[in-house]
Amino acid sequence: MLRMTTRLCHPLLLLLAAAAFGTDAAALNRMNYSDPLNSSRTKRDVYNVCPLGTYFAKYCEDPEGCSSCLPCKDNEYMDRPNYGDSCYECLKCREDQVEQSPCQPTRNRECVCKEGTFCDPNQPCEMCQKCRSQCPEGQEVLSPCRPDKDTQCGPATNISSFSYHWIILIMALLGVALLACCVWKCPCCCPALRDTFYIFAEHLHFDYWCKFGRSLGMGINDLPQQRDNEELYKMLQKWHQKVGSDASVNMLLETLDQLDLRGVADFISDELRSKGWNEATEEASDGHAVP
Repeated sequence: MLRMTTRLCHPLLLLLAAAAFGTDAAALNRMNYSDPLNSSRTKRDVYNVCPLGTYFAKYCEDPEGCSSCLPCKDNEYMDRPNYGDSCYECLKCREDQVEQSPCQPTRNRECVCKEGTFCDPNQPCEMCQKCRSQCPEGQEVLSPCRPDKDTQCGPATNISSFSYHWIILIMALLGVALLACCVWKCPCCCPALRDTFYIFAEHLHFDYWCKFGRSLGMGINDLPQQRDNEELYKMLQKWHQKVGSDASVNMLLETLDQLDLRGVADFISDELRSKGWNEATEEASDGHAVP
């Protein structure tokens, strides 16, 4: 009786094993067939891959192409070449989220936390957390709340945003004052007149420097001591500060005329004109004013 039972069990076990192995093999074949990255795919499989935004609707073994791919349905997407028989369902935003980018055939829907809440992207986001409404005492907001980051606080600086506004206003007023100062030839602000001093130093012979300085009313300690253009430049700067708003190129040219140096005055006048000097005539009437 035992031998008969054993003989009956052997064929039954063989049938069960064949069925099991057959099922696994079929599943393995389907897996290999649907995986576009599987290295065992044949050249024929490559011809039948469906592009992004579509899914595999009909298979054909003809490498010339008779397989068909259909576009993803509404609220579905496929973001890779595939052999699948359907597209993926797009993500649905939770109640505490808003849609950042819509569902598209080639891209999933993107959702972010609503304003005033956030989720750390480095951690699972099951629910958006409320951002802090204010910083602790002694700290200020360094960066506001964002969908992926809480409000960032840090040590308070000495200058507030209100102070910045005052600084900008003061700088604007200083700019206007500087412009007005140059228009009215204030000696402490306007550099244009001082720029002409080097031209006088370059074209006026050293032998006349001291005489020129005395005619401008400069004291003996202010007269040039060396044959260096910087010496005459420094003297004219002191003259500029002494005379104030009455200082002008025309006054210097008149002084040269009074020293019988009309030729030098004319030459300097032409040089200034060639360099774009355009100071209007104020008190000069001898023809040496630079237009």
